[in-house]
Order: sequence, then structure tokens, then C-alpha cells
Amino acid sequence: MPSPADLSAALAEHAARSPEDPWLFYPEGLDWRWVSFGALTSPALFSQAGRGGRTTWEGVLQVVYDEPAQRELVGSGERLAARIGPPPAGRRDVVVLSGPWSEPVARSMLSWSVVTGAAVVLEPEPERRVATAAWARPTVFHGSAAEVAALRRAAESKRKGPPFGRLRTVLLSEDDEPLAADGAWLAERGVEIVRGALRFLR
Repeated sequence: MPSPADLSAALAEHAARSPEDPWLFYPEGLDWRWVSFGALTSPALFSQAGRGGRTTWEGVLQVVYDEPAQRELVGSGERLAARIGPPPAGRRDVVVLSGPWSEPVARSMLSWSVVTGAAVVLEPEPERRVATAAWARPTVFHGSAAEVAALRRAAESKRKGPPFGRLRTVLLSEDDEPLAADGAWLAERGVEIVRGALRFLR
């Protein structure tokens, strides 16, 4: 399949194939809302931008629709998709993202979600991303060794099998960060650990 010209074209392809599938989940007060791929073509979506705060809405839309370096974003999303691999047949990936969208890792993770059609849970407070991930049960998680350790504690269980029932890949921010027991615990449950995530996300 040829690469999309830009991120908005990738979203349009998902909207044409699966208009009712959710793409973005975001907090609004004490509730969580979601917007589908199909709704992305509606002017009403843009009138809602900012209701959940700049980190939640405006930054995402700016990266997808207004960022001039679209080829670079699509390329980083595709490289990351090749490294992570596709989800099991009939399933979609889920990831929790927080921004800020000026950071290469956040932008590339967002690009990966657009290219692959992964569902995105937007947590506007970066310090709460691990807690939100424990609630959202992602299939892919990225972060530091400390964040991975916190995620392991949230997911810890005596039973075997993927944490949260579906976590399959963890992208570690830096090559030299030790995971020790946390890495062994994840590996025993079938989670692939990708070190040096920044190298793949640039």
C-alpha cells in the first residue's frame, strides 16, 4: 500500500474504511468522550477544539492538519509501525499519549497512531499518563524505566499472560536505562521491549 501524502490523508483513508471506529478518547470534566474517524470530516469537530484544553485538542489537530513537515511525520510513523509490527488479526492497537506535541517522541507516537489507525487515549497531564494507561489498558506503551516500573506495579498479577490482558510492546525511552526485574516480568508475559525508542521515533 502506498504511503499517504500526509497525516490528514491517512485519517481520511481510515474514515472511508471505518467511519464509526473511535480514534480519539479525551477527558471532558469527569467524563471521557470520543471522536470517530468519520467525525474528523465534520466542521463540528474543529469547533470543539480546545474544549478539553490545548494539550488535548488543539495540539493534536495542529500536528495532523497544520504541521508543514508532513512527509517527515508520515515517515516516522511508518518506521515505528514497521518496528512495532501489526496487532493481532481483527484487533487495533491502543496507546495513551500526553504531548507536548513539540516533542519528537510525542509527535512520532501520534503519527504512528494516525498511520496505523491505533486508538489514542489523550491524557492532558503527562504525570498521569501511567495511571490513565492502567485504566485504558493499552496494547503499546512508551516511557522511561521509572514509568515502565510504575506500569508494571499497576498491572502486576500472579497470572501469566499479557499485562492488562493485551499489552504487547513497550518502547523504552533510552538505551541505557536498566529494567532489571521489570523487564524480566514483562518478557515472561510476552511483552516485547524496544530499547532506544527515540532512535526509531526521529
